[in-house]
Amino acid sequence: AHKAGLGVIYLTGHFGNWELSSVASAVEGFPLFVLAREQKMTRLNNLLNAARESKGCKVIKKGMATREIYEHLAKNGIVGILSDQDAGKNGVFINFFARPTSSPRGAFALAAKTGALIIPAFVVRKEGPYHSIFIEPPIRVSNVGDIEANEVEAMQKFGSILESFIRKHPEQWLWLHKRWKSTPLRKVAILNDGKQGHLNQSLAVFEKIKESRYEFGYADRDTEKRVIEVVYKSRIGRVTALLLAPIFSNFCLFRTKLLNFALEPKSYDEIKDAYADIVISCGSRLAPINILFSRENSSKSVALMKPSLLSLRNFDINIIPEHDKPPKRENVVRTLGMPNLISPKKMADDFRSLERMSALGNKKSIGLFIGGDNKNYSLDQSLIENVLDGVIGAARELDANILATTSRRTSDEVSNLLRTKLGKDNLAKLVIIASERNPEWAVGGILGASSVVVVSGESTSMISEAASAGKHVVAFWPRRKAQALATNKHEVFLKKLSSKGFIHLSGIKELKDNIVGLMESDEEPKKLNDNEKVYEAVKRIV
Repeated sequence: AHKAGLGVIYLTGHFGNWELSSVASAVEGFPLFVLAREQKMTRLNNLLNAARESKGCKVIKKGMATREIYEHLAKNGIVGILSDQDAGKNGVFINFFARPTSSPRGAFALAAKTGALIIPAFVVRKEGPYHSIFIEPPIRVSNVGDIEANEVEAMQKFGSILESFIRKHPEQWLWLHKRWKSTPLRKVAILNDGKQGHLNQSLAVFEKIKESRYEFGYADRDTEKRVIEVVYKSRIGRVTALLLAPIFSNFCLFRTKLLNFALEPKSYDEIKDAYADIVISCGSRLAPINILFSRENSSKSVALMKPSLLSLRNFDINIIPEHDKPPKRENVVRTLGMPNLISPKKMADDFRSLERMSALGNKKSIGLFIGGDNKNYSLDQSLIENVLDGVIGAARELDANILATTSRRTSDEVSNLLRTKLGKDNLAKLVIIASERNPEWAVGGILGASSVVVVSGESTSMISEAASAGKHVVAFWPRRKAQALATNKHEVFLKKLSSKGFIHLSGIKELKDNIVGLMESDEEPKKLNDNEKVYEAVKRIV
């Protein structure tokens, strides 16, 4: 470049001993104009500049020397510039480590205007005091055609070269700088314990994060999610993570060691290789992994449900239902039900999908959601048979459709009962057995189509979804198991929603009459608005 009579922009980053590279260049007969920011300490600034200029380079103060640089490049001179720091919202966004990254365009605009070649160059410490300087092929910035596009293309080339050096020698880059401070992209990791209800609640929080970012002008593409399956090696691994996560959270260098000890290799590898700005988990099993993962990434953390034995201070946001009696704190969101994916848009979209599958005609519909056994309650065949008699009886009296779905927890016996009993009735337009197929539109579609929704009372997730739909909800009591407490948190949850008018609690004998009464009622159903509380909370961390 020098022999061809071209100016050179010697472009590097805060990588390796970048100060040494300009001195080495001068020793080889190519002294540089070095663009440098003044240090606040005058004596230190003078010491640095003396070292920089010791072999013939000249220091140019950043922000004050545009004309001098132009003239130097026009005289076949060489200018050294570092170009790897955040340029704010007015910078040019390139792809850097798979994220849109604000980058300064100054060096590339100079190259386009002066015809100078950009030479990417990096110094790498090899061993002890020994270094190697790598000179990469030059980058030309054409001043013909769309000059701005030409500059962006050149910036991306340099960014990719810089990334390749960082990947080879990550310890030699100045990671202390907030390189992605201005990126519009937020990456959200959702930890999944295999329970669909927990995953749906976490996905609901993710949707609220996306919605809250719309308010700040960001698009869908600016918020990415990644679902990570979390599987513990053993009970010992889970207990160890639970006990040590708070200790290892902020000040310990061995967070990844603990994750490796506690998790199955596949889960550990996925977490180790992932990056997140926000980590979401639901349930106490995942809470310690949320702490370790979010601290390792300096991420914001969201925990749903009360984390057993762990302080709520470990998380930026805790979303906890009132029946768990959460304390009143700034980082605690108290909800009546559970976060869920139900919204007017989702119900409308899912209803259109349902209509393509079932001919509903002009009739009203009754939605039926059947869950499964848990530690306190059971849904046996005789109970569900009585429920079906009540629903079918109401549908016949009202000439209404029946739209039914089970959960993955529903037993095979109960699933077979629904299949056979509803399959014989021409009013049953849809029967979905979730263990066999579980289309994404099922819940939203049924809620969108139904005037009255009947839900088994053991499922807080299904009750919350139905109550958030703005439809009349009838929750029937399941059978209490012998070991269940006389008054447990679940019953407190149901009675509170009932007392506030979000659901109607029903015995099995009264089920038919309650469905008919609500279907014929002029009373407006009351809509649970927990999702709005979540929306307001996550705005603080997006």
